[in-house]
Amino acid sequence: MLEGESVSASTQQAICRALERMTGLPGGLPGGNGGRDAAWWRGWWADRQTMPAGDWNAMIALHHARLNEQLQRERVQTNERMFSLYRQLYGLLPEGERDTMLADLIRSRDGVWRDLGLDLARRALLSARALGPGTLEAITALTESRTDTVRLQSVELLDRADPRGFSARAGTLLMSERSPLVAAALLRGVARSPREGMERILAEWVASQTEATSPAIEASLAMVEAEMWRDEGALDDVVSVVLGRIPERIQPPGVRLLAVTGRMDELRILLQSERAGVAEATAQALAEDAESLEAILEAARKRPTLFLAASAALGHHNRTARGVERLLALPSGNDGERERGVRALVDVLPAQELVRAVRFAHDDAERAQWLARVATTEFADRADEETTARALTLLARARLALDDVEGAQRALEMLPAGLGMEHAGAEWFETKLRRGEIEEAFRIADEADMHASACLRAVERLSDAEKTLRAVTLLRERFGDELSLAEEARVGALEMAAQEWIEAQRQPEEDEAEEDDGAGDAPNERDDANAGDAED
Repeated sequence: MLEGESVSASTQQAICRALERMTGLPGGLPGGNGGRDAAWWRGWWADRQTMPAGDWNAMIALHHARLNEQLQRERVQTNERMFSLYRQLYGLLPEGERDTMLADLIRSRDGVWRDLGLDLARRALLSARALGPGTLEAITALTESRTDTVRLQSVELLDRADPRGFSARAGTLLMSERSPLVAAALLRGVARSPREGMERILAEWVASQTEATSPAIEASLAMVEAEMWRDEGALDDVVSVVLGRIPERIQPPGVRLLAVTGRMDELRILLQSERAGVAEATAQALAEDAESLEAILEAARKRPTLFLAASAALGHHNRTARGVERLLALPSGNDGERERGVRALVDVLPAQELVRAVRFAHDDAERAQWLARVATTEFADRADEETTARALTLLARARLALDDVEGAQRALEMLPAGLGMEHAGAEWFETKLRRGEIEEAFRIADEADMHASACLRAVERLSDAEKTLRAVTLLRERFGDELSLAEEARVGALEMAAQEWIEAQRQPEEDEAEEDDGAGDAPNERDDANAGDAED
């Protein structure tokens, strides 16, 4: 028809468009040269009319494939521009109108618009914006969609937007769910908020050996720990599956489930698991089992990450100074973890064991931390007076070593009546010295019948020269004849050092005073000289 002279221009254009659709060669594609020109089509046909049928079909298929790719790219670009405009519009709308817009998009039967609405809802949550009631209602309706991916998206959004409300509905939705991926998301909600009557459905998902198995085990654990599990047969089924996942596939929730159901013998082997998370969960789960204590400590010697579990186990079964010593001999993952583990054990030691354990502290700061709880009425109520006095004395000594004089005084003031001088005479003496109450300190020394050597050591620790001189004077008065030659030499050295320091402090002040006096005399001298000149 393109050959005829009588064919009108409009008819030729219609024929060209038909050829474009049939061949997949619209204007603008490589080789198209505009595509709607009749002369071009005649030349194109002349070159191909003898082409074998197979080659012809392959060519047409290739052209259509290229056309489809171009149309798809254009569609994607158009959608992206449109989505960008909608996102900008969403950000500009008031809160109420945003809710309406999102709800309308999510309710759309067109998947493209629905996905845009879900994407905007997801972005809002990531920006810490709450979703409006209309949006939540629209998302909730999608939990009944026939499409697994749509249900999964709706469930995940509800979990983020309203975890408490989602957890309450998750059990109901789970009853009719058949997709493992969606069930896994629902089971995580059930684990947070378990409810009765779900034993069988949980056992089925545990046995499914799908993506939902691990979340189902975690949900089962939550029900057991909440004392909601009533079906012992279903629990046996769950435990059987969990045991079958040892050692390669078991996860920490499965470990805890075996522990709460009393499967300790099967668990101990997992202390040697190559997976650190499983070994740690196992050690924590076995911490309350007395028969597992030695196995946990043995495993902790080889794996520093089990230090906290070892601390917990010792805290349950060996609350003694020896227990602290054993814990300190173990390696730990880092200093912070080590400090937490040691403190956790020390804080549960009985009073007498705490007093024995402080010798294992690596410095005075740690010793003071361990002993901090002895300065409480609760500690005093639980310990006998003798133990309380020893503990408070050790605390005061540690605080003095840290130069916390006021803290030492507070500890000493809590000593049981009548036991202060017997247990803490030296600590009282040094505290009073440091506070500058020198005479009171030596009165205490007399009352506590302290030896000269003990008093001298405390005086040597003074950092104030004035206090040192006063203390040296009273030390000689109190112990003059009792001081050995070596002690007298130390006292003399103390006295000389204190005097030299005081002298060194005074010298700059005297020099400054002399300079001030000189500056004051100069004008008078000039005045006298001027007066003499006038007389002449």
